[in-house]
Amino acid sequence: MGKIIQPLGTIDRNSSKQDIVELAQTHGNEIIEKGYDLLKVYVELKRYLLYLDTILKTIQPQTLSKAVDQGEKSFDYSNARVTIINRTKYSFENDNKWQELDHQLQELKKLKKQREAQLKQVIGDSMEIVDTETGEVEQLLAPMKEMIQQLMIKL
Repeated sequence: MGKIIQPLGTIDRNSSKQDIVELAQTHGNEIIEKGYDLLKVYVELKRYLLYLDTILKTIQPQTLSKAVDQGEKSFDYSNARVTIINRTKYSFENDNKWQELDHQLQELKKLKKQREAQLKQVIGDSMEIVDTETGEVEQLLAPMKEMIQQLMIKL
């Protein structure tokens, strides 16, 4: 393999998307098999993801302009298909009914979060609480829990 990641311009331009995925999987397996410091590799790759994503966002407007200058809606470039699309973006804030519905949705989300916090406090399988406004007794069931182990990388 030589290097952990391929330098820009060295992935075969005739490779399909699936070929690139398979190449990356092969290199990932080689990284594991060759005994690299996996934490170091993972953290560095996360840095590169942020770096490359930022570059893409930075050059996107000028890249779109260059693609438009080609004069075609769709064309092949460096063994990739480039298509200029028009997408409609709607803003509904000027409609009173939409604003009302959006407000209701935000309130429901807030109530849902409050309910989730309340359910997290259930000790055992269930517990009863009394609604202070109505005096009604309500049975709360404990949420199902699953512990998932994962990495969190902060750069």
